[in-house]
This record gives sequence, C-alpha cells and structure tokens, in this order.
Amino acid sequence: MIDRMRSEDIPEVAKLYAEVFAGPPWNEYTRCSKGTYFGLETKPGQLCNCCADELVLAYPSASTEKYIAKEQGKPNSASFVARKSKGIRAFVWGYSYNNPEEFVEEKSKLLVMQIKISDLLRRNGVDREFFYYSECGVDQTYRGQGISNILAEKIVEAAKLASQPLVMRTNWQSPMVAIARRFDMQQIMGPEALYDPD
Repeated sequence: MIDRMRSEDIPEVAKLYAEVFAGPPWNEYTRCSKGTYFGLETKPGQLCNCCADELVLAYPSASTEKYIAKEQGKPNSASFVARKSKGIRAFVWGYSYNNPEEFVEEKSKLLVMQIKISDLLRRNGVDREFFYYSECGVDQTYRGQGISNILAEKIVEAAKLASQPLVMRTNWQSPMVAIARRFDMQQIMGPEALYDPD
C-alpha cells in the first residue's frame, strides 16, 4: 500500500534509508572524517585507509532522522512510503527549489561544480523554480516488483501539481536510471548512464 509519509514513520524510514544506501551501487555503509564512504566490507571503528581516522556509520539513526525531517519541511514537499505486512519497505520524497543557484549551494561543495551544474540546468531550461526528486529507496527483498515506479509516479505528479520541471540527481549506475528513462528524463551530466531494461 502506498501512503503519505507521516512524522511517526521517520525512524523506520531512517533505518531503511541506511540499509538501502549501504549496498551497491552507493556503498555508503561507513565514512571517514573526510566524508569518503565505504561499503559493507568495512566496520565502524576500523581505521580508514585514506586518513587513518576511525570509520563511523554513514547514516546513524539520530542524524538520518533529523535529515529526513528537514527534507519534509521544504517547499512543496511530497513524501510517500510503501507499506507491506512487515512495515515500510520503500520511500520516496521530493520538494521545490527556487532556482538552480539555491540547489547547487546545498548539493555541491565545490564552487567550480556549483557553476557547472547551475549553467547546465539553465542551458536545459531549468532557470526558475523546479521540483527536485530527492530520495528513493526500496528494501532489497522487494526490488523488481515495480514499487519504485509507483513511487516515482507520485513525485512526477507532485512536480506537475506544482507546475515545475522535475530534476533528479543520481549515480550513473543507480537503479534510478531506469526510473529516469521511464519518465523521459534527459541526462545532462556525467558518464552515459547505461540501462538494461531486463
């Protein structure tokens, strides 16, 4: 059952968020103080090979819950979960940005990337408010059942309701590439995203 995310869902969504992004292609299970992420082959407390600091969980419960709650408070926020008998098995959310500059200031640390992404968005017709497809995740045991397609439709509808173009940022190897293709999104940056519909 697809349902709007409620504030009481946030702890369960935060747990699922950490599980989803711990695995491939993201491999964000632990991180070091420099912000480099590492996959499930690592453990919290292990020494990082790039800075010799101890690795910590990439998405600890308290900070992940805080992040999700903050995302829910953004303009035109739309968030949904897929509930199954064993609880929440998938999530999605998005919201509006006023312009490309506001987006890049929040999402990119390097000034050179902020300029590049802002220019790319403007050259592709995104020069005012737009709807950002922020996060989507499906429990590994429920993948391949079309849940992400149903959730994506909710975000596409939210963008249409706001009368704003839809922008998604994702890893070029992510399962989200299939969603982007299904909804005729155009890739404007990065290595060519390969998509095998089978």
